[in-house]
Amino acid sequence: MPSIELDNTSGTQTVSGNIVTGGQLNINNGGTPVLDMNGYNLTTNALNVIAPNSVLNMRGGILTYSAVLSMDGTVRFSGATNAKPFSSGTVEYNGTTQTVTNGNYYKLLLSGVGGVYTIANDLDIANTLTITNGALTVLGNRTVSVGDAVTVVNPGTFTLENTASVLQTNYLGANIGAIIVKRNTTPVVRYDITYWSSPTTGSQTLSNFAPLTDTNRFNTYDSVNDVWIYEDPTTTVFQKGKGYSIRAPSNISLTVPTIIPHQFVGVPNNGNITIAVTTPPADVGLSLVGNPYPSAINAIDFINENLYDPILNPTNTLEGTLYFWSHNNRLVGNNFSATDYFYYNLLGGSAGNTGTGNDNPPTEFIASGQGFIVQNEVAGSLRFNNTMREVNSNPKR
Repeated sequence: MPSIELDNTSGTQTVSGNIVTGGQLNINNGGTPVLDMNGYNLTTNALNVIAPNSVLNMRGGILTYSAVLSMDGTVRFSGATNAKPFSSGTVEYNGTTQTVTNGNYYKLLLSGVGGVYTIANDLDIANTLTITNGALTVLGNRTVSVGDAVTVVNPGTFTLENTASVLQTNYLGANIGAIIVKRNTTPVVRYDITYWSSPTTGSQTLSNFAPLTDTNRFNTYDSVNDVWIYEDPTTTVFQKGKGYSIRAPSNISLTVPTIIPHQFVGVPNNGNITIAVTTPPADVGLSLVGNPYPSAINAIDFINENLYDPILNPTNTLEGTLYFWSHNNRLVGNNFSATDYFYYNLLGGSAGNTGTGNDNPPTEFIASGQGFIVQNEVAGSLRFNNTMREVNSNPKR
């Protein structure tokens, strides 16, 4: 059959049956031409969606082609399983319940009113990820790699389940709109603490994050005076790269370890991030910091980026060992045991005491949401950047 041309209209052409062509399907020019397949199937030898404003609306129909000559416009799918990825142009999910098809996308748009969208595999998006309607969820242990901005427009929502990740490596700009990043603790009892660091930025307070923790059990660390300081959880908002010590909820068991779910809410952090570290007079400093991204970072890359050397890197600050809290020992009086710290440096990781919290020694991967202690040789700044970020490997300690 001959080619099909849609090149002289800014309106919508709706078909009333399946289309099979052995030539080309050309959608081009003329404002915003739309070929609405109305749920029917389209089979063509060559797909040629040329103009950026052009739309091929498959609805629930099946799209079959042998070659893609050009894909500069949008292909819209609303069927549960009929969507296809394209490495150029925009793929739009517009249905009610859809699982995002695995593959490589250029731009991915999710726009269905009341839509429920699931990413169940690692996904690569070369350009932008945009959610304007519906609820997008990334399942645990899955990574969405995005080459440009992540944009979430109300009433759209974007949720990373526990251990899921958003990875941005080349794009250094800001994202738009809030996402939800779910993070679970390791098993804790009532008086245990967890070191947290937010992968998002916004108006979320510490009490929004941990509403069942006693209000006097939120702390940061003052490295100049070498003391823990209280943070008012009702007014304190998470800062990029800063670590927070937060006690477990006051209503859980004193003896039976429980995994506690939490969630961060805000714009996903991205790009170059620095955090100031200080030292007490005539001594090295200890600072509570944390991974600022919605993806794991590589501890070796972080150490190498910040490692202090009086000759080679005199403006760097880091001594070279990272300390992770295990909370394996129970609270004795008002004190925990210092042996509950595990450490990691360029030679590897070492576990402390075993118990109900974290028995496994730390690896080179620092999870999203993870706070940790660093020892800084001099005052200055610690640097985080996208080159440290990792696919998966995102368990919370």
